[in-house]
Amino acid sequence: MARKKKELPEQMEQGKKISGRKANSDRYYQLYEFLLFDPTYKKMTAEAKMLYVFLRNKTTWCEDQTEKIESGEIAVRDERERRTKSYRDEHGDIYCISDNTELEYMLNCAEKTLIGYKTELQLYGLLSEEPTQYGPNRLYVREPAELAERWVHINEINELRAERKEATRQRYEKLKENQRLKKEAAEKEKLDKLRKKQEAAEKKKAERAAEAKNKKAQESSNEATFDPNSKNDSYPNSKNDSEPNCKNYSKIQSNNLTNNLISKNKPNLSLYRDEVDQTDLPAPVKESIKELSERLIANNISILQLSNIYNIYADKMNALAFARELTKAVTNPKNEVIHDIDRLMDTYLTNYLKKGIPSQAPNKNGRTEMVPEWLKEKKHLENQQEEASESDFEEEKRKLEQELRELDQELKSKNNKPKQPTPAEIAQAQYDARQEELAKRLAKYDKSVLAN
Repeated sequence: MARKKKELPEQMEQGKKISGRKANSDRYYQLYEFLLFDPTYKKMTAEAKMLYVFLRNKTTWCEDQTEKIESGEIAVRDERERRTKSYRDEHGDIYCISDNTELEYMLNCAEKTLIGYKTELQLYGLLSEEPTQYGPNRLYVREPAELAERWVHINEINELRAERKEATRQRYEKLKENQRLKKEAAEKEKLDKLRKKQEAAEKKKAERAAEAKNKKAQESSNEATFDPNSKNDSYPNSKNDSEPNCKNYSKIQSNNLTNNLISKNKPNLSLYRDEVDQTDLPAPVKESIKELSERLIANNISILQLSNIYNIYADKMNALAFARELTKAVTNPKNEVIHDIDRLMDTYLTNYLKKGIPSQAPNKNGRTEMVPEWLKEKKHLENQQEEASESDFEEEKRKLEQELRELDQELKSKNNKPKQPTPAEIAQAQYDARQEELAKRLAKYDKSVLAN
């Protein structure tokens, strides 16, 4: 009977050859879970865990090699060679050999650091080391002594997640609160700026209204002062039937009439000015105080204070200079509210005195420089001229006031006698011309005195 020929399978595609690189890439070390999740051993450093895995894997290889020698799979020549290639000690325990150079290369660390990792494994009971006489030390890799019956790493991981989530939530809430506070602060600052702006606008508006009111009141006062319908016993009434053509006669007023009208509206000014007249201050100072009486009263500045200030500086400057500095100090817009008139006047008068002749001031060494005689004479003449101008001003003013009183008396005497219309008109025209002339001369003289 013919033998049946065996059928061969079809030719299949051949696989790739395994290279040394591929074999090296497939090798691995076993990483034990107790190193990661056991409550006792998870606290070890990562390098110590890596060292334990390396030595444990090497111990497994030494154990396989020893079993092959003992079973005869690997031939040995004699007993000495067998003991040399075997990794079992006299007690039957398996050990491995790995010097520090190899381990330092594997962990990429120094010898001192490697010894620290070995000590850590010894403290956890996972490694013991026995020295030998000639070769490297024997390393006994040990199994963990105690492991937890149940690992709770899942619960711990969940707790960590919850803590991190809570921390993230708190950080978010804090950030949100900070943003809210910043927003409120910005809104508050914006509202404060708007409120301050509104208050400034209202204040400015109120100041303008007060200024307009004061201006209107001043205009009304001026109109009341020169009101043609005002009645006074010393002057004829504009409605007098005996003098129908004397329409402008009520405008003829003297300084006494003006003071009387002012005293009716502002009695404090009248009393203040009367008190000024009773003092022994020079005429220019008196006139300056009278002109500034409203400001002085508003700031509660007494005449006694001004008199004391003038007495202090009387021997250092003349009356006209003191009057000019007083006017500058009180009428300065920056000094609308005066709290200390002594300090203010001291500042102005000191500055005025500093503007004097430079040669009279002491030099840096504390010595007074010599002043030429011609300069002293010039200064003496200027002082005499100023004193003469003051006396002339007083004399001229006294003459004008005397003439004005004589004209008033003359007018009163004429009003008591029966008058004819034509002589009254003539007297009125003469009086108007004389009054205007005297008023112009007095105003012109006051301006020249203040300018000096």
